[in-house]
Amino acid sequence: MTTWLESSNTLQDGTPVSRRIKIPEISEEVWFTDNAYAEVSDDVADILANNIGSISKVSEPTDPGTYYNDDNANTTIEIIVEDGTFDALTAESVDADTATITATDTTGELQTQRDVESWYSTRGGPVATMPPAASLFEDLSEWYVSVGSLSASTNNVYRGSQSGHLTSPDSDTAVIRYTFSSAVDLTNINPSISARSPVDKLLRVEVRYRDSNGNTVTHRNLYAQKNAVGEWARHDLGVSNDGGVDLTAVSEVDVRIITNDGSNGIDVYLDDLRFVEGLDKGIVILTYDDGRSSVYENALPNHEKYGLPGGIGVMTGSVGDSGYMTWDQIGEFEAAGWDVNNHQVTNTDLTGMTESEVDEQLRPAKRELIENGVTNGLDVVYYRGGNYDTTAVEATEKHADLAFTTGSKSSAVTSPAPTSPLTMNRWFPRSDTAGVSTMLDYAETYNDLLVLGWHTVGTTDDEITTADHDSVLSDIVSRNLTVLTPSQFAATQSNHW
Repeated sequence: MTTWLESSNTLQDGTPVSRRIKIPEISEEVWFTDNAYAEVSDDVADILANNIGSISKVSEPTDPGTYYNDDNANTTIEIIVEDGTFDALTAESVDADTATITATDTTGELQTQRDVESWYSTRGGPVATMPPAASLFEDLSEWYVSVGSLSASTNNVYRGSQSGHLTSPDSDTAVIRYTFSSAVDLTNINPSISARSPVDKLLRVEVRYRDSNGNTVTHRNLYAQKNAVGEWARHDLGVSNDGGVDLTAVSEVDVRIITNDGSNGIDVYLDDLRFVEGLDKGIVILTYDDGRSSVYENALPNHEKYGLPGGIGVMTGSVGDSGYMTWDQIGEFEAAGWDVNNHQVTNTDLTGMTESEVDEQLRPAKRELIENGVTNGLDVVYYRGGNYDTTAVEATEKHADLAFTTGSKSSAVTSPAPTSPLTMNRWFPRSDTAGVSTMLDYAETYNDLLVLGWHTVGTTDDEITTADHDSVLSDIVSRNLTVLTPSQFAATQSNHW
């Protein structure tokens, strides 16, 4: 016999809360749906309704939604509730005739403790003689317009009361410049800026340092490739071109927006330029998406040869399928000190989804990783295809301290001091070993972060051959660089938590 239950608890905005009942002995789960109903066996219903004040028996609801049905009575039932919602139940144990009910928070298991976007939101700022009004684009008179036009916008603002609206309809480039009153030292200082473009066009966002002799270094990222058009995106920039600049004597900073395909037409809003202190040594992170079997067969032996860790983003819905690793193989990465990161349940684009839809890609995946023995890297997410929008980032924040996109599709390192850790850039170089070597030069010279990604490793039909992959790892270990897993890198930022 089955019985309907209703959970009376709601969120502060009145939204019913999803709850999960897990019965460990038979690995079954019973869910309270978004409208707070669940169907369970009659004896389990009695235990829950009699001992948990917020749960009661009800007649069958008109529209119960999706639920899991369980007709088995068991000796232990663990109630797992949303973080903070049922504080009164935390660590409460109730003995009944046939079960012990233990109420626990999901905080340590499925949700992160840190509001990372808020904690990083004020990291860095203007440097030396640059007034805050200039870096926040509150005073546009501080900027010299080299190419295009710059005007104030109070309708599209990331921070403060206005942004700078930079346009150049008849050119593929727009450039503004700030000149310091005296040369400043920007050694180990990375630029970060927010940009918003209403145009569906791939743009390069660059910040260029220039010394008194005219030598430069360019920091670059791509905009509107992976994030939704018309939304603000935070860009933590790393070196993409080295012109021999003297970082101890930087006299000017350019902000440059360039169309990636060479077509005319720049339309972008800029705000909140910051300069962030980095690390004292360059870092490399090696990542592999999807959990493909070729990574187990070919990449893992190369890593073991050089003693290098890495991270695999596991798409849990594909584990054990043809061409994908098994859980036992994934366990070997865990045992070797790698990260096993969350790459969603399925190969689904998160853009355009609601928060609950994103949650259904990330939460079950994280749970399955835990249930299969994963402990390293649970709070790191790889967006499918690198795609994200504001809603996806907000939903991901519940599950991750760090999340990777692919906004550096053209070769560039990224900042080792992120202001937006949920939109971290990676570069997928495929078999471009020469390009990787150049980026390693930049990471080593400028103490930047290089995050590399591949899906498959093996033959010429894969993204990189086993031999070329070996060559890349050999190049890395020959340099004065630190190789970290994604979660180890997150730990280097812990002074900001």
